[in-house]
Amino acid sequence: QRCTFAHESMQDIVPSPGAYSVVWIQWVLQYLVDRDVVAVLAACAASLEDHGILIVKENRPSWSSKESRFEFDTPGGPNRRYDITRPDAHHAFLFAQAGLVPLAAVDHFEETSTYLLARAGGALAAASAQVPGGGAPRHPHQQQQQQATKQRR
Repeated sequence: QRCTFAHESMQDIVPSPGAYSVVWIQWVLQYLVDRDVVAVLAACAASLEDHGILIVKENRPSWSSKESRFEFDTPGGPNRRYDITRPDAHHAFLFAQAGLVPLAAVDHFEETSTYLLARAGGALAAASAQVPGGGAPRHPHQQQQQQATKQRR
């Protein structure tokens, strides 16, 4: 039973290789420029065990054309901070640049997207490629959760 929380700048984190079975990143990448996002994701990917997963949850653009737009905020804007909200296609590009592959379809909620990822070349990525139609082999709990998500929409 091990759990580690890091309270430091994402750009400064240097996790040990193969140290974690799960890494969860939530509402952090929107505050980093693309170069730093790729570096952080690559470091987190390297920190995963062979069967480890990386979960990323980020805000989605709020415009009606969510899939093709970025949203920027500045200290003079409504949220009074610097951040960028990226569309799914750009997240997919950044994940690939960091050596990550998706294990399952993206879960979309009204304002957020959640991505389940693995290291390219890792055991989970190889298993995911073996499943007809792509995606990771589904655990029964994941199937129930996916059905509940669809019903909420």
